[in-house]
Amino acid sequence: MQRFTAIYEDGENGWIVATCPEVPGAITQGRTQEQARENLKDAIHTMLEARREDAEKDLQGKNVTREYIESCRPLYGIPPKKMRDVATEQHG
Repeated sequence: MQRFTAIYEDGENGWIVATCPEVPGAITQGRTQEQARENLKDAIHTMLEARREDAEKDLQGKNVTREYIESCRPLYGIPPKKMRDVATEQHG
């Protein structure tokens, strides 16, 4: 399971806008933070699937070696719990 950063901002008319800086194009909104979070999970999945499909098209007819890998390193070199603590201190 991968972890992504969710950024929440107040939008217009009471909406909460959610984005993920690691996945360009993953932007959505919700009436509550919980709704925005769930919508963002869907947006991230959709964007990654679209990128995977684009990559498949680009590889058609090419002689390549394919390998699936997992990344389990913390983002930015900061463990997830510490990242939450830092974000809360700066914006909380």
